Amino acid sequence: MPFISGRYYMNPVYGRAVELARATQTARDDSQSEGQDSHWVTIGERHVLIQNALNQQSEQHDESKQKAKAFSGNATYYNLPGKKTASGAKFDPNKMAAAMTGEKAKLGQTVTVTYTYNDKKGNAVTNSISVVVNDRGPFARDADGKATVPLQPAAEGVIDLTPAAFKKLVGTTKPGHVLVTVTVPNE
Repeated sequence: MPFISGRYYMNPVYGRAVELARATQTARDDSQSEGQDSHWVTIGERHVLIQNALNQQSEQHDESKQKAKAFSGNATYYNLPGKKTASGAKFDPNKMAAAMTGEKAKLGQTVTVTYTYNDKKGNAVTNSISVVVNDRGPFARDADGKATVPLQPAAEGVIDLTPAAFKKLVGTTKPGHVLVTVTVPNE
């Protein structure tokens, strides 16, 4: 549908859309049930539904806010100074960045990593950080610790963090991996 003056116009040449609009029109007793975001006009002796694009865009934006994805699993850290990341930038161990597989997050997307643990008194403590996904991983490893070929996603791994991001989340890099929840916004 073309976008003209803030509204979508349905081209009457496309029969299916017009027939659908006609069927909708006949099923309704009065045009007030259409709502304030749409109205009917006649173009070339055909009835066409015109919808306000601003309302459609805000509805789509509200739906995307509700559909954030969450993944639970291990977070590890990796250090490849000077190597290129999947985004093309050089790996910087001091940046708040991460690697995730393509089916979980897009490159350039900002995700939230949440780590919960019990302190010495038994109280639950939760730390969260935001990182930018600029690389791909974590990948499955063989018995020698090398990535398997062809590359496969790690079974329990959800995210690989830079050393700086891991340290900010956990407080140290000594554990090597911790159980986290990664929230990926739907963009």
